[in-house]
Amino acid sequence: MAIRKIISLIVASLLIISTPALANQCLTIDGFHQALMTRGIKSYGSNAAATQRMETLINKNRAKADKAPLDASTVLVAYGQDQAGQITVVVAVVGKDGCIIDDTFTTLTADQWLSFLESSGVELEEFIPIDGA
Repeated sequence: MAIRKIISLIVASLLIISTPALANQCLTIDGFHQALMTRGIKSYGSNAAATQRMETLINKNRAKADKAPLDASTVLVAYGQDQAGQITVVVAVVGKDGCIIDDTFTTLTADQWLSFLESSGVELEEFIPIDGA
C-alpha cells in the first residue's frame, strides 16, 4: 500500500468536498471505507469515549489557531506504508452530520499518531474496524 495511493485518495476526496457544484454533498464514513477498501486498505472508526477525548484535544489545538471547534461523531483512520516502508496513518474527523469535516484530513507518521493518541488518552484498541454498509 503505497503512500501515493493514500495521497491520491485524500486529494480526490478533497476535490469532491471542495467542488462548488458538489457543495451539498459530503464524504461519509461509508465513502471513506469504500474508497480505501477498493485499494485493500482497512479503515477504522473510534468508539464514542475515544472520540470525545480526541475531540477535546483537537479543539484545544483549534482554539490556539483561531479555528472553530469540531463537533465530532467519530475519528476515522487507515494505515498504510510509504515508499520507504514507514507506516503512515490517514486521519479524518466525521461531524455529527455524518460528513467528514473539510479541514480534518491529514496524514501522520506512526510516531505522530501514537503521540497524539497518548496525549489524548486513547488506546489503539478503541478503534473498531469499519465493515461498510
